[in-house]
Parts: sequence; structure tokens; C-alpha cells
Amino acid sequence: MGGGYAYNSSIPKTLKEALEKEGIAFISSISGEENKKNAYKAIFLDFKSEISKDIDGIDSNNIETDYSKIQTWCENLLNSAYSYSLWKKNKSNLVKYCSDRQPIKVESRLRRLGYKDWIKDDNQYKVIFSIYRFSFDFLEIINSAEPKQTPYIQTTKANDGFPRLKKWCTENLNLDTSKVEGVAIYSQLTWWCKPLGYDTIKGRIEKMYGESWKKESSSDVNANGTWDEIQKLWKDDFNVKSYVKDGYRQDQTLSAQEYKDWCDKTLNEKLYEDKAYIAHYKTFKSVCVEVNVQKKLKETKDLRRAIEEAGTK
Repeated sequence: MGGGYAYNSSIPKTLKEALEKEGIAFISSISGEENKKNAYKAIFLDFKSEISKDIDGIDSNNIETDYSKIQTWCENLLNSAYSYSLWKKNKSNLVKYCSDRQPIKVESRLRRLGYKDWIKDDNQYKVIFSIYRFSFDFLEIINSAEPKQTPYIQTTKANDGFPRLKKWCTENLNLDTSKVEGVAIYSQLTWWCKPLGYDTIKGRIEKMYGESWKKESSSDVNANGTWDEIQKLWKDDFNVKSYVKDGYRQDQTLSAQEYKDWCDKTLNEKLYEDKAYIAHYKTFKSVCVEVNVQKKLKETKDLRRAIEEAGTK
């Protein structure tokens, strides 16, 4: 009786138990529902070109809903009563789709970590390029996508530069994790290949300063009015005046109306337009903010501090 009991207890009850005895860990054992979901989504991405052949009813283009069909398939089959024939027939696919495995592709590994929604729109690539092109590290890495071509530099315009950024993102998201040299690439992909959620000067300011930054709302352009005060605050700043008025000459005096009009039209300027980020955004956030903040800014030379101090008055 003792020998028979020992024999029976050594026979696995389910396919999962049989495979776990071989040292295989499964996604179903991962703690946390969100972690499980992301693991199945990583599997989906790695095998989306072939998964519909093995698991019925899966749309290879719909990860956000159909990943759960992998989970259901895995759980049902893993919990099936063990038999040698069933084990032999299904082992390879159970390991392939259900095991807690190292993702094959870089995008899959990032998906497992919760990163998704990569840039699909060329204009978002233009925004990223416009902002990051002043980083030598960024340029060096992006230029590596086309090492035989002329390197991009800080003055490369977004319309010219974004295709190489797009190529770098696409190639590295599809790269096998086994070919990755160092972990920095994972961070770089999340910085440079995900949409920022905005593409205008207004959006950038809202992201950087939140609701504390408020555009000057006055329409008073009369002598000693609000916009006249603003033009006086910046009357000695050649750079500001050259951005506010195209073709500005040093012997010219800008009017309050010209400052107001520039702020009104520049608010929704796209960041990837010529001069938008390096010149117009950096000027706009100081010249078009509420006048009481501008006065503080002249003292503090720090916009965040000026906003804070103006708000405490």
C-alpha cells in the first residue's frame, strides 16, 4: 500500500503540475493582476504573427482585448487533467505562450514593464526631435541609425531630422533582447519614442508649469496699460524683440499691440515649427505670462520662483 501510494502521489494531477516539476514557471503564478496582464501582452507581441495558428479566435492586431484569450487558453489547458499524450501534444505551446519567460523583443520587455503607446504620428516624432536635438548624446545615438549618412546637428530642422529618429525607434523596439548591449536603451526608448501628449507651446507650458502659469489676459494696449508695461519690461532685450517682430531692427520701438498680438498668435504654435522651441517657447513663457509675474521675473531671473512669489502677494 505504501509503495502504491508513493507511486500515485508522484503522478502529476494537471499539466501545470507536470511542467512545474520540470522547473518551468508560469505567468499564472506571478503576483499582481496588472503584472500578469503585462506578461501576457508581452507574449502577444512576441508571437503575434503566429499566435492565431495555435490559439483560436485571436486577432493579432488587437492586443488590448485579445491578450486575455491567451490567458484563458493557458489557464484552461494548464489545469487539464494530466495524461502523457496531452502533455506531449501541448508542452511546446504551453511553454511558448504561458511560461514566465524572458521577452524576445525589446518592445515586449517594455510592455511587460508597463510601457506602451509608442509614437505612431510623424508630428510627434518632430516634437521629440525639436526638443532633444540640443542634446549631443541624443544626436549621437540617433545618428547611429544611419552611420554612413551626414550626421544631424543641433540646427537640423525637425522636418529633416524626424525620419532618422523614427527609424531608430522602430528598429530598436523590434530588436531582440539578446542583442541589446546595456540597459540604457530601454530608458532612451521611453524618452524619445513615446508621444509627449502635446505638440504646441501652450501644451509644453501646461506640462512644465501646470495651472500656476497663466497667460496675461488683459487687452489693454493703451499708454501705461498692461501691455505697455510689458513692452517696457523687455525694451532692452534685443533677442525678445527680434522674436516678437520678424525683421526687427535695433533702431525700432515695438508697440504694446505688437507684444499682445505676438502672444496671441504664438500660444498654439507647433513646437516643431522653425524657431518654435528654441526661441519662441522660451520667450513666450516669460513675455506672455501675467504681468505681475514678469515683474518678479526681472528680480528673480527664475520663472518658477517668480510665479510662486507673485502668487503669494
